[in-house]
Amino acid sequence: MNASLRTLLLALAAFVFALAGMSAGGGGDGGVWILPRSNHVCSIPTTGAQVLLPPRDWRTVSTPKTDLVMQLPSEMGAAVAQVVDRATRVALPIRIVGKQMTIPLASLQVLLLQQGPMVADGLVVDASGFGLRLAIRRMSATDLRIEVW
Repeated sequence: MNASLRTLLLALAAFVFALAGMSAGGGGDGGVWILPRSNHVCSIPTTGAQVLLPPRDWRTVSTPKTDLVMQLPSEMGAAVAQVVDRATRVALPIRIVGKQMTIPLASLQVLLLQQGPMVADGLVVDASGFGLRLAIRRMSATDLRIEVW
C-alpha cells in the first residue's frame, strides 16, 4: 500500500511538472500558445464600458528570440488576421497556415523599438464570423504583452 501511494504521488508530481513545462513557452520561446475558444465577432466588445473587461487569456513575451506562434481554436474555419499599430496605423505582417497563426520575430522587435506607449490592435476572423480580438502592448523596452478577448 505504501509503495502504491508513493508511486501515485510521484506520477502526479511528474504530471504537474509536465503541464507547467508545456505552458511555459507562451508561443514566444519555441512553444505554441493555444488560443481560447472563439466568439462571434459581433459579441466581442470594441468600445464602451465593456472593453474594460479583462482579457480571456494573455502572455508576456520577454526579449523575443523566435516568432510568436499561436494555435487557433478548433471551431474556427480558414481564418484571416489583421493587426494594426495604433500610433503609426501600419499593419503588421501575420501568417496563418492551417490552424497556426504566426507573428514574425521582426514584427515583435519593431514593436519593442517604438518610443512611448505602444498598442497594436488586431482581429482574427473566419468566414462564419467567429474570431478573436488581440491587443499587443509594449510593457517595457524588452517586454510585450499579448492579450486575447
